[in-house]
Amino acid sequence: MKVWWCNQSEWWEKEHNESLVCSVPDEGNSTFRKTVESVKKGDVIVHCAKKKVIAFSQAMEDGKWRENKIDGEGWCFKTEYFDLKKNPIQKDKFVHILEPGKFTGYPINKNYDINQGYFYPFDEEGLSVILQYVDEPKPLPKWLENLKSFKVKLDEVSQELEEEFDPKSSKEAKEKVERSIRLRRGQPKFRGLLLRYYNGRCAVTGCNFEGALEAAHITPYNGDRTNNPQNGILLRADIHTLWDLNLIAVDPKTYKVIIHKALKKTEYEKLNGASLTLPKTKKYWPSKEALLYQLKCLKENINY
Repeated sequence: MKVWWCNQSEWWEKEHNESLVCSVPDEGNSTFRKTVESVKKGDVIVHCAKKKVIAFSQAMEDGKWRENKIDGEGWCFKTEYFDLKKNPIQKDKFVHILEPGKFTGYPINKNYDINQGYFYPFDEEGLSVILQYVDEPKPLPKWLENLKSFKVKLDEVSQELEEEFDPKSSKEAKEKVERSIRLRRGQPKFRGLLLRYYNGRCAVTGCNFEGALEAAHITPYNGDRTNNPQNGILLRADIHTLWDLNLIAVDPKTYKVIIHKALKKTEYEKLNGASLTLPKTKKYWPSKEALLYQLKCLKENINY
């Protein structure tokens, strides 16, 4: 299964009504029109118009040159649409999380803008990012729901980064680092909610540099059900690491920071007893049960 990106034209309504994706040769350059012919049954397509994702679809047949009701004849395939009628997704919500110019023909360029052209190869990771922003009353079809949870494992990225150093490949390494940072920050929708609820500040240190803030799970991530704001806390990257190492916790009764004895006589000692910054709306405060779980993990931590 492959993922594709389709920049819809004025023919969008006709194509949609006929459950088709169609393309005809261009007098200038048909490179990203003829790509329709490369689609295989089961492939998934992201449909974009006016810098908004307006639909997703799944190909019901292979792409091929044939007669059709849209252009008369051209590259074409039947597809099943899932429309974002209520809330199309604005490009600016997700584009900076993607990897511009990730590979030849990638639809997002180095300026974080959408390339001109009709039909581009895309990727599952990018699709997964966009799916985090879907907000429709009807549920996702199974062929999309399965892709929503797709993610590159952080340990796989780390393994790539640990490969033998080659100065000539520094650009590629930088891209891998950026990718690992995006993954570490947390799923885009979850992180976006925490950034809003915590007013763009680390709950422990007060740091307000967004680039250093991460969406931390209070209890370990275990699927979408743990991506609940009450199981989340916005932390600076180094504090997030200490949290995951069970070296820092919060008293669920007083909302005071508690540090592990291993952090005494370090720069983090000053955080002990600090008051946690909480969201203004109480229903978004961290779960007391989750905080108690983290505190228990800290007290049982004998690794340091």
